[in-house]
Amino acid sequence: MQMSRPGTWDEDSVRQWLGARYGLAGDRVSLGWLPGLLEGFAQDEPDPLRLEQAIVASASVPESMFLRHGHHFEWLTERWLPALEAQGRDLAAQPVTALSAPCASGEEAYSLAAVLRRVTEAKGAPPSRVHGYDVSVACLEVAQRGVYSHWALRGVALHDNRDWLHVDGRRVRVDQPLKSSVTFRRHNLMEALPDRDADVIFCRNMLIYFHTEAIERVWRNLLGALRPGGVVILAPGDPEPSRELGLQSYWDGRVRFHGRVGELDRLAGYLGVRSAAPPARVPVAARAPKRRVSGRGPASRGLGRTPKSVARTEPGPRRRTQSPSATSREPNVEVVARFVAARGLAHAGSLQQAHVLLGQVTSDAPQYVPGLVMGALVAGDLGETSTALDCARRAAFLAPDAPYVLFVLADALQRAGHGQRAEGRYRWVRELLANLPADAELAHSGELTVAQLQGVLDGR
Repeated sequence: MQMSRPGTWDEDSVRQWLGARYGLAGDRVSLGWLPGLLEGFAQDEPDPLRLEQAIVASASVPESMFLRHGHHFEWLTERWLPALEAQGRDLAAQPVTALSAPCASGEEAYSLAAVLRRVTEAKGAPPSRVHGYDVSVACLEVAQRGVYSHWALRGVALHDNRDWLHVDGRRVRVDQPLKSSVTFRRHNLMEALPDRDADVIFCRNMLIYFHTEAIERVWRNLLGALRPGGVVILAPGDPEPSRELGLQSYWDGRVRFHGRVGELDRLAGYLGVRSAAPPARVPVAARAPKRRVSGRGPASRGLGRTPKSVARTEPGPRRRTQSPSATSREPNVEVVARFVAARGLAHAGSLQQAHVLLGQVTSDAPQYVPGLVMGALVAGDLGETSTALDCARRAAFLAPDAPYVLFVLADALQRAGHGQRAEGRYRWVRELLANLPADAELAHSGELTVAQLQGVLDGR
């Protein structure tokens, strides 16, 4: 499917282009960030392809993390792989092939490789083959490097995953042998996939943004990539596929999986599940926003077990176990849209464009702590230490009791050459963390937990 880019980058033409070329539903894509993004690129007079990639990254919000929706990974190792072997599959002779599509910046693909490796190594079998596909070149560059900020660790029990994740100062690195078992490639899922032998495909948190025609097109491409008996895993919030596509859908506990009609009978029989329509759900567009709160249960352990919580609205200030003493003024919709776009760009490695948008966010909403925190982190990575320190100090003034905000301030002080003052802030952060539950989420951190921040501090 070949579609040219719009002749002018105005909101209407961009919205139509995103729908035709990439399947994004017009009513589910906020383009409030577009003027700021165009302004940032206008300063550099960029190649149009770079601008296109930045727009795609901003519109799709490539949010990812290691072991997201951890029950899916547990299902793979505890239910699906034993069922595969019970059907006669010799993993040593025929390694598993898994696809992460879309893969964003690679965390999901590496998570698949990690959980599958633990099983195959125990059986003396060769590594599974994992392929990641995404439309964003910037995201794929991050994935191929396999180096992330601690932002990607939220929800991960790091102490149980040190065999493939290594904290190195401000960065988290994927184990080199694991990296070698994962390949990445640019691909638009509106077009046929090159694979025809995938055993399992993770296609999560994407179709929720697509229009009906695009959803059907993507499903046909996913089915074309499956080997007979292969399964597709969706995220909890993704829309149900049309029955007209020749699919069977199953629920196994909290996991729903899909495959071609008649091909999953043996798998379903082993698992003891029956093909049935899932419970009625409220349409995606009509769902009311939900607020996320931190759980106080035991600290998460093992692969994929995340702190107990419920969904939240994005990306406003949230209540946390350790609430900051000051509250952030709610920004307007355009500011929120710019913040979300900046976060996606920063996550994909487009730091300069993210920096421009964050400058607008912190100017229009000077009391919005998440914007100031991310502004400090991005400015610091760009070497703009004075801007980073200014943002961090403003955030700490507004949220003086928030450990993560103080951690960001310490980081900015260290980058600016104020080592002794930074050490004092780091000690303060440790003291605050010592009085909090290990699985409590830290305010303004994007789901980072107490235990994870302690791991980052230990890594330094």
